Amino acid sequence: MKRTPTSPPVLPGYTPVSHIGSGGFADVFLYDQELPRRQVAVKVLVDSVVDQAARQRFIGEANAMARLSAHPSIVTIYFAGIAPDGRPCLVMEYCPRPNLSARSRRENIPVSEALRIGIRLSSAVETAHRAGILHRDIKPANVLVTEYGWPALTDFGIAGQVDAGAQAEGMSVPWSAPELFGDHPHTNVRSDVYALGATVYALLAGRSPFEVRGGNNSAAHLIARIERDAVPSTGRPDTGPLLEQTLARAMHKRPEARFRSAYDFARALQSVEYDLGLGQTQIDVMEGVTGEGGGDDDQATNLRGVVTIADEPGTEHVAEHTTGGSGRAAGEHQLALGPLPDTQDPAEERSGPPWVAILGIATVVVLVAVVVSVLMTGRVGAPTTEETASSSQPPLVTRQPLAKVENLSCTRTGETVACTWTQPSAAEEDDLRWQWWPTEAPEDRHIVDEPKLSAQVQGSGCVTVHAVAPDGRVGGDVTACPKG
Repeated sequence: MKRTPTSPPVLPGYTPVSHIGSGGFADVFLYDQELPRRQVAVKVLVDSVVDQAARQRFIGEANAMARLSAHPSIVTIYFAGIAPDGRPCLVMEYCPRPNLSARSRRENIPVSEALRIGIRLSSAVETAHRAGILHRDIKPANVLVTEYGWPALTDFGIAGQVDAGAQAEGMSVPWSAPELFGDHPHTNVRSDVYALGATVYALLAGRSPFEVRGGNNSAAHLIARIERDAVPSTGRPDTGPLLEQTLARAMHKRPEARFRSAYDFARALQSVEYDLGLGQTQIDVMEGVTGEGGGDDDQATNLRGVVTIADEPGTEHVAEHTTGGSGRAAGEHQLALGPLPDTQDPAEERSGPPWVAILGIATVVVLVAVVVSVLMTGRVGAPTTEETASSSQPPLVTRQPLAKVENLSCTRTGETVACTWTQPSAAEEDDLRWQWWPTEAPEDRHIVDEPKLSAQVQGSGCVTVHAVAPDGRVGGDVTACPKG
């Protein structure tokens, strides 16, 4: 029986628009924010659960999301506080598109897009793990889609610490690893890896891994299959054996047989992209921490920072001390239950330990020396011919970018669009393929081995094409619309 949503709280500077959704403990409303003017989603705890324990969980979720908000695949949090009626609330980025659960149930998501989403989500989860945070409730319903089509992980309401041996609670059965159904269930990094694999599986199959269409899918039956049965095939002929094997490993019954980290799972999905001739999706991870998977020197990995919400002096807050995957303290992170600070004492901002000033002076001296060297020699540390000849370092090899396709031309007969193009800059040994998609539906991507296509394209029938190399390089996009 569904719970009746509560009424939206009165929030100064915000105007309620509509009810978006509800969970067991919270309602989400769409609001118009006055300044800066934008639409935001506001998550509000229901009156019946606003006790001290609920407040602690709420603060934990706000802190977790605030610390990770810089990541492009995690929902951004703008503000956290207490509404005038006493209910805690989170003001977050509004993601207008249907979540991945709704979308995967109603349409066939292309393999290329499912891989791209899986890598971006794995990047988000790896970033959380490196910050010491387990999500513990990864599933398609908790992946929103931004206005620009990016997946955005949300709902850190039951998140725990990586090194805390977190007790499983509030888990979603279809997406939970088998070890969570034991007598003493504890979550860890590989439990989140299992849920990531189950989420990617659902994007491809349109159902959770152990759900049987037309069968008994009660919690008891699902748990029995999760604990006993092998991971079934997605049933799609376009996935290929490597992708099926990758998903089966991510959801292995034994945690130690799974990928060691979300990062390793992301790299495995990149290998599938290469195997299928797709452009390689970048991995975005937190800056400055080497994860268990290692190998962050790869060009397809992008290091980013994470941000925290600072506390305001004089307001109630809860401190959180976390430990990263390396066992080193990641620092204390606090979230005030009140307005965010909008000013800072310039003297405080400039202040720091003496060695910071010494390093600053040293840096200036070095920069001056470099400038003088440039003015006198016309180069910055360039080796002489003799130095180059005696160097034992191998020369750097620079991969040339792929050129755009040329002469893209499309015609239409009924709903079928036929296109041809040329790639005069390509050599036969390049083994190029071409990725194309309807310009009005960029998520519906396809790979062809020859510079031509014939397919049904709705709307205007316009098509965008770019070249893809086996090493992951991608050429520039070119678009053409049917003639006549």
